[in-house]
Amino acid sequence: MTGSAVGQPKLFLDISTLVRWVGPPVGIMRVEAELARYVVERRPDIGFVVYDSRIHDYRLIKRSLVPQMIGGDLFIDLSGIPDPRSVSRPPLNAMLSRLDRRLLYVRRPRRAAILALERFRVKLAPSRRSHVEFIQSLFFNDRYRRAFFDSEGRRRSVVEFVDLFETRPPALKSATILAPGAEWNTKDPDQIRCLKERDGFRLVMICYDLIPILFPQFYLPRDREVFLNYFRNAIGFVDKFVCISHCTARDVVRFAAEQGGACETSVQPLGSDLLEVGDVPLPDALKARRYALFVSTIEPRKNHALLHRIWRRLLDAGVPQRHDFKLVFVGRPGWSTDALLRQFAEDTRGDCNFHYFPNAGDGLLERLYRDAAFCVYPSLYEGFGLPIVEAFAHGRAVIASNAGSIPEVVQDLSPSLDPDDEEAWYRTVRQWIEDPAVVASFETRIAEQFVHRPWSAVAQQYLAEAETAPN
Repeated sequence: MTGSAVGQPKLFLDISTLVRWVGPPVGIMRVEAELARYVVERRPDIGFVVYDSRIHDYRLIKRSLVPQMIGGDLFIDLSGIPDPRSVSRPPLNAMLSRLDRRLLYVRRPRRAAILALERFRVKLAPSRRSHVEFIQSLFFNDRYRRAFFDSEGRRRSVVEFVDLFETRPPALKSATILAPGAEWNTKDPDQIRCLKERDGFRLVMICYDLIPILFPQFYLPRDREVFLNYFRNAIGFVDKFVCISHCTARDVVRFAAEQGGACETSVQPLGSDLLEVGDVPLPDALKARRYALFVSTIEPRKNHALLHRIWRRLLDAGVPQRHDFKLVFVGRPGWSTDALLRQFAEDTRGDCNFHYFPNAGDGLLERLYRDAAFCVYPSLYEGFGLPIVEAFAHGRAVIASNAGSIPEVVQDLSPSLDPDDEEAWYRTVRQWIEDPAVVASFETRIAEQFVHRPWSAVAQQYLAEAETAPN
């Protein structure tokens, strides 16, 4: 539908995760951003909502602000907005989280000063902002620079959370909400259940995986508690789970049965788009077709440690040096990886043919995919494995693991190895460095057999799943 919307929307896209995100979209954020992009460009009949934890209700977002959120050009000030998650916390923290945002000046004076200066700065003409920006910069640390500036140094606009909303509430009676984000981090499940009973809307949730339940050892205790609490309740109030793989669908159905319930599921795989590289060059330290690329958040489950060990063995054998070959990691730092990140820092300072880009924007990521010799993905479990699809879309072969949903994504387009078999990974990576013809044979297979699903087609499918949700 491309014409003007008529009447109240019957379908709403929940972008509560996008509102809370800063930086390039990755993983779940990529899906939510691409769905929002499609709705902005092609579906004026669909509204945007966000969950407001101050009032425990959905709010209608100003549509004009959504493109800036998608592009990462907007920083949402969440100061004083309560944590929506229903988790246990120390009594003092619980009390402070409920206090008025004016206490921000006592609790976080640096942040308060930056935001006060920002409110003053935006009222000035651009030619008169330099003095305020200089004073503001004195308060910046790395955290605030990342919030106010993107990876290419462009300044973001700043909007307070309370200024995101339309004055009218969303008309949710008999409507449907499609929730594509990290629902467990943005909602209180008990409150969502109450809202559904009050308003009678249908809730369709995109489900990526149940890994914090299946593999709790990979997560912090509080994060496990949040995730498990949400999904135990969600089985009872989500009308349909749209799963990104058959593996995830099986995990959801099994979990629902263990909880004594049942659920409606369907499967819609993820997609990818080829972005315009523009003028973003390959970093000087890299040469085209002379590096292996691993794109993923840095966290224990992704198994970066395996590749790091393999790489050191290859260096001891002189393999990367003889072929002028390098290993590249791209991804934001996650949790429980301090020791590994210290090793990364030590390696990037030495002559070890290893490079790490924690804040690569879309342009640099696109260039790295296109110029890679091949990609690697040794994850210990996945609900899908979006970087594999992105690699295939660029014609790059992938040495992948055989855990979770990865085999159904890879099919026979690349090898799938046991993520615990270090010897198999060592032999295969070494072979692909030393014999490009092996890599080329898989690239030919990918070119002939891989079916590229653009995000626009994926968005259509997800919206159709929501529009046909059961009453």
